[in-house]
Amino acid sequence: MKIKVLTILAIFASFFWLAALQPRRLPDINSLKELKLELVLDLSERTDVALPSLGKITKEDEFVFFDARLRRLMVMSLDGRQVRTIGSFGDGPGEYRQVRDLLVDDDGLWILDARSRLMQYGFEGGLQQVLKLPFTALKLLGRSGQVFFLVCRTVSQEGQFENEVIRWQEGEEPVSLCKMPLVVMRTKAFSLDGREIAGGGLVTLSAPAFAFLGDRLAAAAGSSYSIRFFDLEGRETDTWKFEAPEPEFGNSVFNSVNKEFRAYAIGDMFGLPDGLAAVGNYFKKGQPRLDCFGFDGQLRSSWLIPLSLDPRTCRFWLDGRYLVYFSGDEGCRIYRVKSRL
Repeated sequence: MKIKVLTILAIFASFFWLAALQPRRLPDINSLKELKLELVLDLSERTDVALPSLGKITKEDEFVFFDARLRRLMVMSLDGRQVRTIGSFGDGPGEYRQVRDLLVDDDGLWILDARSRLMQYGFEGGLQQVLKLPFTALKLLGRSGQVFFLVCRTVSQEGQFENEVIRWQEGEEPVSLCKMPLVVMRTKAFSLDGREIAGGGLVTLSAPAFAFLGDRLAAAAGSSYSIRFFDLEGRETDTWKFEAPEPEFGNSVFNSVNKEFRAYAIGDMFGLPDGLAAVGNYFKKGQPRLDCFGFDGQLRSSWLIPLSLDPRTCRFWLDGRYLVYFSGDEGCRIYRVKSRL
């Protein structure tokens, strides 16, 4: 009898073990409800703002953004009434040339300047410190004290373009935590009479997505819906996998390229106060899906974002409370997220 009970328990254990290995399935995009958004601020109609290219919202509900056309770092209240400028454009001490990324936290505002500098400002505009990076960074993911986590572009020994997450602290050598490949297409050049000539260039079709979650990093690259996690020493700690259809390129021009190129399943990721949000390269009439997870890996909700997202001209930033939409054609708009993520 005892052997029979043990056999039954072993069968059940094997069943649940195999079930745990099976990837979970994402809800069909046609079944998703639209994310409820409430327009808070439309900057496209303002005369004192030209082209916000990136920005984030503080805990005090102020919008900090860089205007690429005016070359100004600005802070605006969400009612649009109060506007102030932080720092100034230039090559002098404390001045910025081109802001590549912003990080807003309790200690103020950090900007990643194109001249490989990290610059910290107070929210009232005072410069607090400037750190010189020993490498060229594209993105500032986050920081833990005086340790920063950044993304840079590298080339592997095989000639593959990669995005690499670097941990760096002033006075210490940079540490590589993880690398993820890009999908890059080489273009050709033609004369006006149709002859192929020397020239052309490279077009990035898909890039890895990264998110800093305080005590770990999330990373995604590849056509399968998979999110990998690394601790702050670069050790891989977990992987979430979900079954999903073949992803798409967000632009119809990209979808017509040679079939040897495959879109990445996840286009971007954002840390939430209690989880992770992933923007998938799956579209319904040009609108992408949004999947929200708890830190335990459980899918909490899935939505259709009611905004067109052409990766050539559009992108957005999300923190759970607000969604900021940047478009080269439509300008910048800030929405309050009404749905529970």
